[in-house]
Amino acid sequence: AEALKKVRLEMGADAMILSTSDTVNGVEIVAITPQDLAKLSSGGSGSGGRPRDLDPEVEIAPSFAQPAKLSAARNIPKPSTFATADPSNNAGFKRVEFPRISSSSANISSGDSFKPAFFESSQRIPASEAKFVGEESEETPVAPKSLNGSHRNGAAEASPNPKTIAELANSPRVEKLLSEIGEVKNLLQSRVAGNFWGNLQQEKAHLTEVIKHLLNTGFSPQLCADITRQLPETSDLPTLLQHVRDQIKGMIKTVDAFATFDKGGVFAFIGPTGVGKTTTVAKIAARCVLRYGRNQVTLLTTDTYRIGAQEQLKVFAKILGLTVTSLRDGEDLSTKLKELSGRKIVLLDTAGVSQRDTLMLEQSKTLQDGSQNASRILVMSSTTDLRTQEEVIKLHNQAAQKNGAGKIDAAVITKIDEAAHVAPVVDSIIRHDMPLLFISNGQRVPEDLSLPDLDYLSHRAVQARAFSEDLSYSDDQIPAIFSNNLGDWIKTS
Repeated sequence: AEALKKVRLEMGADAMILSTSDTVNGVEIVAITPQDLAKLSSGGSGSGGRPRDLDPEVEIAPSFAQPAKLSAARNIPKPSTFATADPSNNAGFKRVEFPRISSSSANISSGDSFKPAFFESSQRIPASEAKFVGEESEETPVAPKSLNGSHRNGAAEASPNPKTIAELANSPRVEKLLSEIGEVKNLLQSRVAGNFWGNLQQEKAHLTEVIKHLLNTGFSPQLCADITRQLPETSDLPTLLQHVRDQIKGMIKTVDAFATFDKGGVFAFIGPTGVGKTTTVAKIAARCVLRYGRNQVTLLTTDTYRIGAQEQLKVFAKILGLTVTSLRDGEDLSTKLKELSGRKIVLLDTAGVSQRDTLMLEQSKTLQDGSQNASRILVMSSTTDLRTQEEVIKLHNQAAQKNGAGKIDAAVITKIDEAAHVAPVVDSIIRHDMPLLFISNGQRVPEDLSLPDLDYLSHRAVQARAFSEDLSYSDDQIPAIFSNNLGDWIKTS
């Protein structure tokens, strides 16, 4: 773990470990940065790119099928496929040798730059004399043609064909190569993550128990890393979990509901199908009627798709003594809002559609065209899994920004009474920095709506549930979960 820390300090938190080996002086680790790996993926010999140290006087091959021939004045053997004109440009590989960690020694001894075993010094070509090497270097030399315009015909022939480059970039061979590089990257990350998890279990067993607990409750690997990085040095698990609750409590942002509605305005409730938007609108409408009077509250809906949707809202409105107006488009919304300019509170219930449906984009445009000052409140169900929550938030934010609006203004969490774990929805609002307006824990109108109770939310988020072992992550599975966030995890050790 100490050696991995030193690799991170020298090469950055996202450096990937390629190999490790024991040496006489300690541990030798070969690592590469993601930027250099990207160069390997996109800057290979078959990508059509120009070599970095290409001499301006070198003739560029007119096609990849017939490479240019080396001048007879320099009869140099054909270099290895992986040999480069300048070893220092060799994709940024770096070998760092670490001494064995002991209580009396923690220094790093750096070795030479990484040199592949197949690279011989006799095969180096000075950067100032670099030339393309053809298959038949002993044949009649081709006179080099300058690129400065003295041989325009030769320069024209030497220019690579853009179509050829595009075809090569999209060729099955290139795609296969990139796929294999990705597989190697995943394999390396998995191996390093496994070693890191094993070391962490030996050195900080209490920390691994907290990590496993948080992952099993539904938190994302990224937030788990952020939380465990700030835990105190103690082996008492209950104490650590209390610190986790305190951290989560401090991470959740809230918005003052009274101050928000006292200002008045248009409040549009958005979200996917079945999260409880209509019921939430009815609960908030009831509270607003009690606080401001029915003459200051009005209900609008754009839900013309779902059978019975308007009737459900009309039933609630009738009980409260309100009317419901259906809207078709942004122009209809704009006209109606002008008529209702004297009302303090306008609550807009939107249709529940999939976040991937184009209707969601149309609804977002309708809302922006009708009222640019409307507050967008995302209704989120506690029963939705973490990945779906992530997709819903991202796509709704993208739709709003595409139509010229800002980000989501606030969130309402519903169905807390139905969810086995509330960690996914709590994790989502924390990572996306969304303030929480209300929480809903039942179907009763208006009783089952309350202001955010952070003590309750943090307790429910960390609370363990007694399920079958088949539904819990084991020690063997956890490294695969956080392998993509390895840089964040190394910071915790």
